[in-house]
Amino acid sequence: MRTFELLLVLAACVAVLTPLITAHRIAAIATAVGAVAVAVVQAVVEGSRWQLYGIYLLLVVLVGIRYTRRWIDERARPARLPLASGLLVSGFSAAVLWALPVPTLPASSGAFAVGTTSWAVVDAERVEVYDDSGASRRLVAQAWYPTTDQGDPSPWITDTASFSREVAPAVALPSFALRHLDHVTTPAILDASLADGNWPVVVYSHGWSGFRTVQSDYAEYLASNGFVVLALDHTYGASVALFPDVDGQSGDAVGLNPDALPDQDVVGDDEYQAAIELLELTFAQDVAAVLDQLSAGVGPPVLIDRLDLARVGLSGHSTGGGAMIRLCLVDDRCAGVLGLDPWVEPIPADLRAQGLRSPLVSIRSEDWLDRDNDALVQKLHVDSPGNEGLFYIAGTVHADFTLQPFLTPLSGLLGSSGPADDVAVHDAVNRTALNFFDRHLRSGTAGVAPSSLIIPG
Repeated sequence: MRTFELLLVLAACVAVLTPLITAHRIAAIATAVGAVAVAVVQAVVEGSRWQLYGIYLLLVVLVGIRYTRRWIDERARPARLPLASGLLVSGFSAAVLWALPVPTLPASSGAFAVGTTSWAVVDAERVEVYDDSGASRRLVAQAWYPTTDQGDPSPWITDTASFSREVAPAVALPSFALRHLDHVTTPAILDASLADGNWPVVVYSHGWSGFRTVQSDYAEYLASNGFVVLALDHTYGASVALFPDVDGQSGDAVGLNPDALPDQDVVGDDEYQAAIELLELTFAQDVAAVLDQLSAGVGPPVLIDRLDLARVGLSGHSTGGGAMIRLCLVDDRCAGVLGLDPWVEPIPADLRAQGLRSPLVSIRSEDWLDRDNDALVQKLHVDSPGNEGLFYIAGTVHADFTLQPFLTPLSGLLGSSGPADDVAVHDAVNRTALNFFDRHLRSGTAGVAPSSLIIPG
């Protein structure tokens, strides 16, 4: 809970319990009015959110009842129904505030401030395969980059209403349940200028049902240390692709298409393999299209002619990790690839057997060890002249690489976090990525050693 949220819950409890302490009407009214004042301050300073609506309503009712003398009986007989109801509302609100907090995300720590910008990408050379419109493939790109500007933090999610509507039901929550994420900000400054220089580029590709900011701390960390990081909403493979506003027109939101990753038991092995190969090929082509357009001068003016696009670092999680390995196998721009639980099963076997000459590092969660996919990852490293290490992090699950564990203290019970410390896990991944890409994109040394959490094997 944020500071004023905690104070509000405590003030509401005091206001509810006042009749047990004193029968004086003035005291009962004063505590209720005081709690309303705390609510006003909380809403102004921190912003209201739906988890607090019950307390807001409770306090309005309390003030009304006490002004009409309906709450206070004699000292020996406080009104039990309002008392119980008030405590129930306060307790329930406190529980929901705790379970769905406004999370604090890990912050970047490099020498630079970080700027960010987003834009829509249209690949006219490809027809969208995941709808029947016959239109060109569309996706959203976002860049994080070094800046010397000063400014306000930017939102983590650009359209929380659409995000919540698409994502919350997938985790068995009401469609409004994640609207409070509009209070979550990141250090990145929206549409800041790019610091002077010609900057190396790293790409991050999210996993199935991920989204472009699902690991934004990774992007911000690298950007604060002198990289331009690109991430995409892979339309129909993202939980929701949030297109930016253009010329005063609100951007649309495109949700996940579950048919893009069908149930293997339902469709059979052959159709399933064809579907997952198409999915990762689509992710890889999305990244190639963005790099091609930036090289051709198509994209945000702040980035044009300021990026080293001849040698690019590729990275990704799960489906995105496999897609970046696939792209690195066929694209000469790949200067190295870092996979986080890379899903390599969708890479065609003959292509995978070629191995990678570009530097390759894979970091796996303990949860993904000893799976069929992991055997293929191990063989890929054996077959790759560019193999620089196969690692894992003890006590982690697949989602620990993303920011999901920071969204609720219940993440462990929900299976989106293992027993390892999430802050330490993200710090270890970020530092290892910085070391890797610094060596292969700048021929330098990052100045930090990979964390002891990163275990060879």
